[in-house]
Amino acid sequence: EYVFLYATLVTRRVTPH
Repeated sequence: EYVFLYATLVTRRVTPH
């Protein structure tokens, strides 16, 4: 479950939106 949250954080870091 936490993997999904981690992936979201990484995505946000890659794409500053």
